[in-house]
Amino acid sequence: ALATADSLSEFAHYARGVIQLMKQEGITMDYPSFAKDLFWYQIPTVRNNIRMQWGRDFYGQNKEENDNE
Repeated sequence: ALATADSLSEFAHYARGVIQLMKQEGITMDYPSFAKDLFWYQIPTVRNNIRMQWGRDFYGQNKEENDNE
């Protein structure tokens, strides 16, 4: 839901939930990188690039974990 948010208020709502879930699981977050992404996410012409990068990061990380197992 976070990646598909179209407004800043919707994005903020889902971001709070994601951050809380990550904290509960002990997952660290790169806040400076997230702040940079948040800045660029506000620009509609760049928003899809940010979404695609998040997808690459997520699936790339999962692939690396599977390769190491």
